[in-house]
Amino acid sequence: MGQPKVVVIGSGMAGLYAGTYLAREGMDVTILEKEPTPGGLLASFHRRGSWFDTGLHYLGSLSPGQALWRYFQALDLFPLCQFDAMDDCGFEEYRFPGFTFDVPQGWAAFVRSLETTFPLEKDAIRTCAKDWQTLAGLFPLYNLQAQLKPGQEAEILADPLALQSLAGYLQERFRDPRLRAVLSANNPLYGIAPDECPLYIHALITDSFVSGAWRVHGPSRNLVQALVQRFREAGGTLRVNARVRQLASENQRVRAVVLDSGEELAADWVIFTAHPKEMLGMVAPHALRPIYQQRVSGLEETISVFGLSLTLRGTGVATPRRNYFLHRHWDTSEVYHAFAAHDPYDPDTIFVSPVETSPGYAKTISIMCPMPFAFWAPWKDTTRGNRPVAYREAKEKIALALIRRLEELWPGVGTQVDFWEGATPLTFRDYTGTWEGSAYGIKKSCGRLREATLSTRTRLENLLLAGQSVVLPGIVGATTSAAAAVGNIVGYEALVKKLARL
Repeated sequence: MGQPKVVVIGSGMAGLYAGTYLAREGMDVTILEKEPTPGGLLASFHRRGSWFDTGLHYLGSLSPGQALWRYFQALDLFPLCQFDAMDDCGFEEYRFPGFTFDVPQGWAAFVRSLETTFPLEKDAIRTCAKDWQTLAGLFPLYNLQAQLKPGQEAEILADPLALQSLAGYLQERFRDPRLRAVLSANNPLYGIAPDECPLYIHALITDSFVSGAWRVHGPSRNLVQALVQRFREAGGTLRVNARVRQLASENQRVRAVVLDSGEELAADWVIFTAHPKEMLGMVAPHALRPIYQQRVSGLEETISVFGLSLTLRGTGVATPRRNYFLHRHWDTSEVYHAFAAHDPYDPDTIFVSPVETSPGYAKTISIMCPMPFAFWAPWKDTTRGNRPVAYREAKEKIALALIRRLEELWPGVGTQVDFWEGATPLTFRDYTGTWEGSAYGIKKSCGRLREATLSTRTRLENLLLAGQSVVLPGIVGATTSAAAAVGNIVGYEALVKKLARL
């Protein structure tokens, strides 16, 4: 019957992983990317002799034997791409008014540090650590040793502990507001306010990073290049500047993927890794049930971000290999709900990721802060390279405010800035195809979790969904969603068993 033909739409982490895995299984795979270069949020860009990462600043669960390590090992990526372990004593640093907390690698060290800082809450801290590790272990695509059983996803989504909001869980168990702030400080990694975030999402993402935080050695494009090389070695075809216009269907199957040029690509399977709302506009009105289309189109997005990339003169700043979260408020939910009450040109919460350019020093720094798309709505109909003066002035004002915030970490650093480049939610929307520039896709909030939890399968028998809107946000979410899609083609249990043996 020949090789099954698979068309993958999108070349971010989910698309590259699914395409490469299936190509190595002997299938005829074509990956379509609308931009001139692959990678999506894994991509890097080059300015004035320096590389800047778009969205990947570190990875979790990448220590040997852990989930992401097994996924990468399955594609033999490690000989092609190097990774550097983050600082053992503090891969993340949380800063609040008059208070700093370093997050060490490993659950045992993390718990000890929490107990030392908050000695009156030792028992609650230990219970919390156990709860979060237990929740993370429930997911077979993350915990590859977990036993598979029918209806497991529904069972997890019915667990009262898993569905409790992060803020509610912390409020019930901890008296010290500083401790509650520390345990929710990393929420910019998934873009859901603690009072909306289901506990299992926070627990799994926290477990991923605490268990093993690493960074791509060099720009994140090195990981893209490794995936593309393995994909091509397996016989896959990557096509850039290939924007999809339509998913032509008949008899409840996608008959062909139609490009803007009018070219049609027949496929036995189609894996759609762009935003699910984009998919709705590509299928015929009758192809999907109206109730499904209404459900997906009405889902809320995670918040977008403003990104700033800059270089410093001289040797740069001294820093361990760590990332920083700077919070002005103890209530880590406030930043998501109070934009109207605060100066939008001076964000309250920022994420800072310095990139090591010489041992112990960083000359290249990335900064991101939550930023609602609505703030940029006046310019939503403009195109990149053609924005008005008012847009550029708003962008510069925010960039300069973020540079001033760096003084909290490195006094005087503002005078060392040599070059900066800003990216707004419109930038993310236009380059990555994310809906309204959402940083982490569809929001899986406590109130609408079942609606927002999308199956990889659709009513069209050979159309599968993947990407961070499907399973979980972030690179672990994108990778596990790719595995879920692949499992529908090669057999889910066989896939998990293969990964678990590595």
